[in-house]
Amino acid sequence: MSGDLLKPAKMGGSGSARRPALYDRVGRERLLLALILSVAAAVRLVGIGQSSFGTDEISELRIAHSSLLTILTFGDGIPPLHNLLVHFLLPLGDLAGRVFSALVGVATVGVTWVWARRIAGAPVCTWAAWLVALSPFAIAMSRENRANALMALLIAASLWSLWAALDDPSPLRWARWGLVTALGVYAHYMVAIVVVAGLVVALIDVRGRPGRDMWLGIGTLGMLAAPALALLPGDLTAQLAIAGVGLNPSRAAHAAYALVAGFSLGP
Repeated sequence: MSGDLLKPAKMGGSGSARRPALYDRVGRERLLLALILSVAAAVRLVGIGQSSFGTDEISELRIAHSSLLTILTFGDGIPPLHNLLVHFLLPLGDLAGRVFSALVGVATVGVTWVWARRIAGAPVCTWAAWLVALSPFAIAMSRENRANALMALLIAASLWSLWAALDDPSPLRWARWGLVTALGVYAHYMVAIVVVAGLVVALIDVRGRPGRDMWLGIGTLGMLAAPALALLPGDLTAQLAIAGVGLNPSRAAHAAYALVAGFSLGP
């Protein structure tokens, strides 16, 4: 919305007749968004403590209860951002990790609404937000103490910030894209797919001639994400252990795939 919509309406003229209608539309959109977010929060938080912790959740809790150095260097197959954040919430109880994932899932609904509204307008953003809010898969991710919900949020935020940077370039927007995407790398290695895809789309959009602002974003991403390379040996070793004892080409290929895409092929 432009700043003009926030100014008091003047008396007389066709503009004064349109402004109340615009205020009403903005108000209705905000109310609808509040409703969607409330429903998203309800389906994620109600009964969140009724089911017992799964094996992976117990493993994540043990890591989150460790020292900061252990969390940062522990090779469990995924980067440490989720467990690092949950570590500071654990004084609230072991359910804090699940509640954190649920709130992150609600935030993903909000980011989806903002992104879709920028691309296609109010009707599309409403349906997109409802889709994410009520998606069984998204709800399941948001009710577990695992990194998946945080990964989904940061992927959505990365895509939104990339679209904003391409649509209206500025140093701040490109730096924001680099920062958000780098955070995603520390949430899950799957974000590497988003990084590559995003860079391809960006280069196509600028016809292979990135400007200074885009280089700033790429530099921000590279500088902040580079330390994640130091985590790869331990996490790859963990994936190899899950894939099976010993190393052969098929197990190495499975471990590399699981490192990025999780266990969509099974253990």
